[in-house]
Amino acid sequence: MPRSLQKIVMIVLMLLNFSMRFLLAQDRCDLIGNQLQVLSMEIPGLEQVVDVSVSKMPVQEFFRSLAATNKLNIAVDPDLNIPVTNSFTDVPVRDVLIFMCREYGLDIQVTGRIISIEKYSPPKEITEIKSLLISYDTSSQLLSMDLKNDSLSKVTRELNGCII
Repeated sequence: MPRSLQKIVMIVLMLLNFSMRFLLAQDRCDLIGNQLQVLSMEIPGLEQVVDVSVSKMPVQEFFRSLAATNKLNIAVDPDLNIPVTNSFTDVPVRDVLIFMCREYGLDIQVTGRIISIEKYSPPKEITEIKSLLISYDTSSQLLSMDLKNDSLSKVTRELNGCII
């Protein structure tokens, strides 16, 4: 297959992977695995089988040695301070990366042929906007408000019917 066609196929597969990320509620490490699978077409070192056993090795050193041995470009967040103790036998590098992602709470980002590894930060939750319970009885001219944990600016906006 010509190199230009391989690149087109890889781009199409990556686009499908990213679109599936939003359509399917898959585990994030499975999504990373899919992305690495597509990337392995360009970087054969991801499919190299490794035999490695480490005990309390700093995570930066672990990934550096994995990268050097398998001709990979791996950038590791310098703030990661995780001692790694694992033993892998006859396992593709891609599977080791996915395991490390899941086991140590890491995230893997890919930029071209560079694999970046950092601590996973879950997306911030979108908080639901709570509507205020405010009512006015015209016959008794009584204003009622249920204001538990509401800010003064929010109450003022609701009462005035305008945005401050």
